[in-house]
Amino acid sequence: ALLTLSRLDSGIATLEAWPININELVGELHDLFAPLFDENDMTLKFSGGENMKLAGDANLLGQALVNLMENALAHGAANGSSVELAARQEGDKVILSLADGGRGIAPERRRDALDRFVQLDASRSTGGHGLGLSLVAAICAHHGGELHLADNQPGLRVEMHLPVKA
Repeated sequence: ALLTLSRLDSGIATLEAWPININELVGELHDLFAPLFDENDMTLKFSGGENMKLAGDANLLGQALVNLMENALAHGAANGSSVELAARQEGDKVILSLADGGRGIAPERRRDALDRFVQLDASRSTGGHGLGLSLVAAICAHHGGELHLADNQPGLRVEMHLPVKA
């Protein structure tokens, strides 16, 4: 993650923009992660629009979504809760989101959550290095998009707003 962040920040990494079928990418990740959520007494749901395409790097976008799902498994969702992985198009943007039913992040701490090496809960025993959300934000920026953190009431909603043509 640190190497990827370094490459994205330095400009060494150039955007390998190819047409991506968003529903296919997100659907495959859903199918891969759904059993892990089941094992943790959680449900991973998927909702998406039809035939959404985006010019971008499928590997990086996949890595961003994997980070979000791993965060939800480790920190964001409670046993018995549902987590929703979604893709939708609004005008010239594709919005990829993950919404959990956990404790969420207080509005005043959301900007901190995007900084590198920040762990919001000092008592956290699940490991991690505080790079997940900062990497997702860097991948969004690399695609000309933005990362938004919002209240899911309860929980956290993370949205990647990406231009259709990166």
